[in-house]
Amino acid sequence: MNEIPLGHMNYNDFIDLVVQRNVRPERPDEEDVPQLSDAIWDLAGACWVKDPKERPTAAAVCTTLSHLLETTSIPQPAPDVAPSRPPAPPLNLTIRGHTDKIWCAAFSLDRKQIVSGSEDRTIRVWDAQTGCAVLRPLKMHSSGVCSVAFSPDGRRIASGSTDRTILIWDAVTGKVVAGPLEGHTHSIWSVCFSPNGKRVASGSRDQTIRIWDAETGDLLVGPLSGHMDGVTSVAFSVNGTHIASGSHDMTVRLWDTMSGRLVCGPLTGHRDWVYFVAFSPDSKRIVAASHGENVCVWNVDTGTLVSGPSLQHADGALAVVFTPNDAYSAVSPDGKWIAAYADATYKNFHVWDSNTGRLAVSLDGHANKVTSITFSPDSRRVLTASHDRTVRVHTLDC
Repeated sequence: MNEIPLGHMNYNDFIDLVVQRNVRPERPDEEDVPQLSDAIWDLAGACWVKDPKERPTAAAVCTTLSHLLETTSIPQPAPDVAPSRPPAPPLNLTIRGHTDKIWCAAFSLDRKQIVSGSEDRTIRVWDAQTGCAVLRPLKMHSSGVCSVAFSPDGRRIASGSTDRTILIWDAVTGKVVAGPLEGHTHSIWSVCFSPNGKRVASGSRDQTIRIWDAETGDLLVGPLSGHMDGVTSVAFSVNGTHIASGSHDMTVRLWDTMSGRLVCGPLTGHRDWVYFVAFSPDSKRIVAASHGENVCVWNVDTGTLVSGPSLQHADGALAVVFTPNDAYSAVSPDGKWIAAYADATYKNFHVWDSNTGRLAVSLDGHANKVTSITFSPDSRRVLTASHDRTVRVHTLDC
């Protein structure tokens, strides 16, 4: 698609090119418009969509602008000296907009956006720095949304619902590009993109895993059966050849993504439901966290339990490949932190130091049950979703 500079273009030409012919203007240089933030540019782009029905409502535009006026200051001219480091994100950010309990939330790989799914049947996309809505609410599921994930390039969003279907969305336009993907016989508890973004794996309360084509929605592999209870978490290996799955049956299993064959498992060691699974960066280990906060590590080749169940692990043992997924328990990508519920109220959660097993920080702020906990790709922030209808971003300063 052609790009044109905004320059001195008159109004009529602008309307013809951007609205009628759907040609995108080129963003001005920082030197020309230093006060133009990503949020404002994204809002402008949303308003330039050719189809009027796809543009944000006036109320949504006003809400976004009001938030920006409250939270953003126009930068003043500064000396020609490069800053030593980018500005730190806010210590705590509360995001509001859903009208019912929120079941899931996840970061994009570039850390710029957050996606959330709710009992209100919508998926929403937010700016991770400002908390502003990036798109209108995405509506097509007929029941609550309980799992969401960004593709590695951030261009697609997968969502799984209690309506037993999966949808693939364009993360820029908000349009459905594949789905509904049908076949599961119960709620979809986990969705995850392959490393190349071409496939989506889903884990369901129906105790099975399925692998889908992310572009066409065709079922490629599955159903993969073996778990004795609902599948709560799925994750691809780095090269995409294997999938690890965690379940309410307290086990982890390893599957071949081409044949669907069970490669290893059931891997045992946990004494409670498994809510988080991930691979190490070399794909030689599987890391899993359970409802009881403990973490286990298995050797992929032998299936032997290398470490755990414990909160304390050797330095670097828990480093995992970031997958933009949601879970009730989580391990940070750098392996330094373990996050899980603090008590039986499920409103607060703890972050433990994995090297010592000691409590690092207690984080609160939600007024109701926390339903999803996940780390940012840089391991500096924790994202939580709650029945109180909010998503919170907590910055770790420990």
